[in-house]
Amino acid sequence: MRTVTVDLGKVAPVMIALGLGLITGVWSMTPERTVEAVKPLTPTITAIEVERKPEAAVSPDIWNISGYCKEKCCCEAFADGFTADGHKIKRGDRFIAAPKGIPFGTIIDVPGYGKAVVRDRGGAIKNKKLDLYFCELNGVSGHKRALQWGRKHLAVKFIEK
Repeated sequence: MRTVTVDLGKVAPVMIALGLGLITGVWSMTPERTVEAVKPLTPTITAIEVERKPEAAVSPDIWNISGYCKEKCCCEAFADGFTADGHKIKRGDRFIAAPKGIPFGTIIDVPGYGKAVVRDRGGAIKNKKLDLYFCELNGVSGHKRALQWGRKHLAVKFIEK
């Protein structure tokens, strides 16, 4: 462990703004570290770094992946039969809704779903979240297939256009 000195003049206003109050007991300084207050000083405190538990760590390569269908139950006001890139949805289509930072036309290989092109966006599709489109197949509705997929945390592979 190493000792870290924290300037309360910089940290306390941020913590108060976030509703965390003053530094007492154990508090999270960054997503990677937890800090335990040791000996208050004026105007700084000395803190000891404590390693974060391994089960709380999330790999940066893992994506939060869910499924959706073209109906109002999933798309609400945007259930018009078209994707965000203007594609008219047809029976048998497979595509992905991805965050704005991933261009339309990008191909992503998702384990258990396969390779599909990014054609759509979504209000909740931000950061490392993807939504896989499911259509009706063999008498099973797209919505039921999306629910069967559920939510998975998987590593995906980006393939050049």
